[in-house]
Amino acid sequence: MKGFSLLLSDAKKEGISRVHVSAAVLLQKTLLLIKRPETAATHPGYYVFPTSEATEAESLNQVLQKALVVDAGLSLKTVEKYVGHFDYEGTRQLTFLVTVTNPSEVFTQHHVAHAWVPLKEVSGYPISDELRHIVELLLRDGM
Repeated sequence: MKGFSLLLSDAKKEGISRVHVSAAVLLQKTLLLIKRPETAATHPGYYVFPTSEATEAESLNQVLQKALVVDAGLSLKTVEKYVGHFDYEGTRQLTFLVTVTNPSEVFTQHHVAHAWVPLKEVSGYPISDELRHIVELLLRDGM
């Protein structure tokens, strides 16, 4: 797996100053999606992965844990692998496949709803084209 610090360095070299890290939580071939409010500044009403902005002081595990706790009330168990990234509005979003310790305890205080969606059915949900690409990468990997 490409190192987190190298991924951050690559983004900086490409002139990208903000990096977000998202957690693709896969449980028994279902993927956790969180629905953004209709009033959200980016991707209003879309389903997304739990995501948080990374700071240089944080480790990968710290930023993923922050994303999971804030967006879904979950706790990080393991980071399985780096899935891929996409860029939008001067931000790079890095996605990692993760497992959590408490998947049945999803709590979405900042979002409208959540859903555990069979991986092959995610494309039927309102998601961005960028997230659709990440899901396609997961499907190609045989997830």
